[in-house]
Amino acid sequence: MIAALRKSAIETAMAIAGSVTIAAGTVTLLDLGDLRITVILSVLCPLILAPPICFWNHRRAAKTEELYARLALANAELTRMMRRLEDAAHRDGMTGLLNRSAFFAALEPLCAETGGAMVMIDADRFKAINDTHGHAAGDAAVMAIAHVLAALAREGALTARIGGEEFAVFLPEAGEGEAAELAERVRAAIAAAGRTGSLAAVGLTVSLGVAAARAGVGVDRLYRAADAALYRSKQAGRDRTSRFGGDLAA
Repeated sequence: MIAALRKSAIETAMAIAGSVTIAAGTVTLLDLGDLRITVILSVLCPLILAPPICFWNHRRAAKTEELYARLALANAELTRMMRRLEDAAHRDGMTGLLNRSAFFAALEPLCAETGGAMVMIDADRFKAINDTHGHAAGDAAVMAIAHVLAALAREGALTARIGGEEFAVFLPEAGEGEAAELAERVRAAIAAAGRTGSLAAVGLTVSLGVAAARAGVGVDRLYRAADAALYRSKQAGRDRTSRFGGDLAA
């Protein structure tokens, strides 16, 4: 705004100087040799021309500033929209957790450079929940699991919904023991949530599988190991955590 006003003042001064030049030129052109006429015209022209010129310059400066402000707002809104679109491409629409593709894409460099542990989580008897209690109950179960994971996963962990009722957490640089401790806290918290509120009739529980890998182990290999541990939990009666057994080595 200050720059625009400064520019407006300079333009006004130039216009006034120009009006004096016009007055002097008019006197010369009309061969009016009387010095008084020259002085009078030189005074009157700026007085007559300056106000409308000042008004016009000020109005133009104000319009310019308004246009810049609108442009800045439009750019800010465009930036927010782009961020929302980018976020939507990487997030699960219901839970806000990472989606499957974003989760595995993020794992590639982590598995290669630092290794870590994966916890697989799957809701028990999820089809029966949907069939018996309706899809609203199924959605409530999914959200309950997502809330527990978001609350308990440590800073730096990657948390994702990778299927309808299937979730995963990756803990960079963690071993199987740390991941198993997290898995047990998650299992207990979800079982407690499943006994209260709208989920009381559902009796929500989850089965979990844990596997860990050293740096250089591929994402697919770690995922298969955690999934195999999860399958053992299902086979053993559900509502439990199973370990794959030992860190995978490259």
